[in-house]
Amino acid sequence: MTRGFVYIFIIGVALLLACGKQSTREGLAEAERLLRAGRYDSAAWILEERMMPSLLTDSDRADYGLLLTWLHTGQRRSLVNDSLIVYSVDYYKRHASERLLLAYKLKDAYSDYTSAGVEERTALLREAIDTASARGDTSGHIIDLYQSLVTYYLNKGRYTEAIAVAKEWETSPFAGFKEEARYLMGLSYGRLSRIDSADYYLRMVADSAERKDMGAFAIHSGRNYVDFLATSDPRAAIERLRAMEARFPGWRFPGSYVLPWLNLGVLDSARKYLEEDKTSIAGSGDLASHALNLAYQIVLDVKEGKPANASPLGRYCDSVYMATVRLERTERERLFAQNRLREENLRLEMRRQRTVSTLLIVSLSFALLMGAVVLYVRNRRNRLIEMEERLEALRQLLEEATRSSAEASKPDSAFFRKVLLRQLGIIRLVAATPTQQNKELLQRMTRITNEDVPVDSLLVWDDLYPIVDAVYDRFHERLLRLAAGRLSEKEIQLCCLLCAGFSTKEISVVTQQSVRTIYQRKTDIRHKLGMDEKEDIVAFIQRV
Repeated sequence: MTRGFVYIFIIGVALLLACGKQSTREGLAEAERLLRAGRYDSAAWILEERMMPSLLTDSDRADYGLLLTWLHTGQRRSLVNDSLIVYSVDYYKRHASERLLLAYKLKDAYSDYTSAGVEERTALLREAIDTASARGDTSGHIIDLYQSLVTYYLNKGRYTEAIAVAKEWETSPFAGFKEEARYLMGLSYGRLSRIDSADYYLRMVADSAERKDMGAFAIHSGRNYVDFLATSDPRAAIERLRAMEARFPGWRFPGSYVLPWLNLGVLDSARKYLEEDKTSIAGSGDLASHALNLAYQIVLDVKEGKPANASPLGRYCDSVYMATVRLERTERERLFAQNRLREENLRLEMRRQRTVSTLLIVSLSFALLMGAVVLYVRNRRNRLIEMEERLEALRQLLEEATRSSAEASKPDSAFFRKVLLRQLGIIRLVAATPTQQNKELLQRMTRITNEDVPVDSLLVWDDLYPIVDAVYDRFHERLLRLAAGRLSEKEIQLCCLLCAGFSTKEISVVTQQSVRTIYQRKTDIRHKLGMDEKEDIVAFIQRV
């Protein structure tokens, strides 16, 4: 019964736990799978709604920080609150994790939103590149790290350092995409006004990308090379644009024609391409192209002898500013609503956890209660069985003691039993009312077997020992001489009862000791008297 109940309890707890939420490790693995598939909204629900970073283990917290920054990068969101990526990098460094290079990239992206200085930022990227080189990384992370470092130097106006890192990238056996390294090198030379070097690298990259059919990069590098030529060699720029349009059917670059024609003084062509470009980008979010066209319009008006009018450009800048303000307000309101929903979800989650905890507590309490009931019933049943056995043994003693001398095979043994039972108060009751159904007799026997009446207060062994000596050929006297003080009083009493022919169960009843205790005392007696393990105690003593 107990075992079955335990099984039922275990199954119930397992079902309760199965109703709980997905494990943290499984949730992180699922979020990573969704991020790799570009399903950012689903990944955001797992990372931002279901997990609490403060409750995660060290390894899970590191993975959580990496995945959360990855998510925000993919969603083009601000990383200002993604400081946990710093912990991720430190953890992966200590454990030499394969995720370290990706964590370096994401920490670099996070650094755009911090007050990290040039030295700190470049040291991070330098450390990441050295780590990737030491690992022989071929996954593409090292390319991104080189690109980030060169671009950072370029944006900070440190063109010499940018060129040095780009050349290192160009010669690295692990970092591919050499065209990008040479392209950034060409831009850096251009910023340093080293026109020949800039032309060399930009032309090399544009030709190589077009020859290798590198798609979007070929168009991007080709257009930027045209922008470079628009000032130094406008006609070459126009020729290259026409060649690119022939090479890539369906692509038009009207905005790139404007500056070369302006520099050549062909204003009609410049205006034609300017109007065409305005039409092509109308309604788009290309802020740079819109602003550049307005600037071209001012230059064109001046070259045509018209008054310079910067109002359209100013209004455009104002509209961009107001749009930015509205966007910030909208984003603030969105965050407010998101936080409100997140708080509501947190309350619901806490309520769910409380419900589960309550169910577990109730189940555990019920299990403990049922266990206590089962133990009580079992112990009660065992005690009743034991009492029945003791009562039966006592009845047997009574039967043998009251049997007539003519019927008894051992009258001496029956005499000793009568004396012992008389001291227990049983023989007196039988003599007073010799009926088998005597109620007081049964109550007395039951109280003895139930240990409600201590037999030590009833049995007077000082009176019983002389009877044992008289009936059993001075057995008690021999026992004392043999024991020589080695046996306790309880052990001497046990030997006398064994001599009188009492069974182990009967001895248990009249001494109110358990059967196990009786057997243990027998073993102790044999050991103290120097007997063999299985030797008969009474026979051994009688031989002395």
